[in-house]
Amino acid sequence: MKQVTWSYPQNGIIKINTDGSYVHETGRAGIRGIIRNSCGDLIMAFSFLVECKNSNMAEAMAVEFGVKWCIQHGYTNFILELDSMNIVNMLANDIVTNMKLKQVIDSINIIKKKGANAN
Repeated sequence: MKQVTWSYPQNGIIKINTDGSYVHETGRAGIRGIIRNSCGDLIMAFSFLVECKNSNMAEAMAVEFGVKWCIQHGYTNFILELDSMNIVNMLANDIVTNMKLKQVIDSINIIKKKGANAN
């Protein structure tokens, strides 16, 4: 098992860490995230139950919520960290086969293009 540690973003940049989960047996899903400044101070944290059909959708919904919240509150210079390589690749390459998931990925990419300096 590899230990992963949180690293501070550069001055003037905030970091959004998100996660989503889905339990097939129960059909329950949740999203969560934490937003911190360059000193590591908490800006906002969230945790919600959501309706979706798979873990990729839960992961994408967590990212979408975090990014939307930041933009709505004037935080446009941010770094996004998540543990889903599937969602990272979908955001980077815009290749999504599931139409519902594509809507969420497109929403995130549109928000990023409208003025967010997101990495």
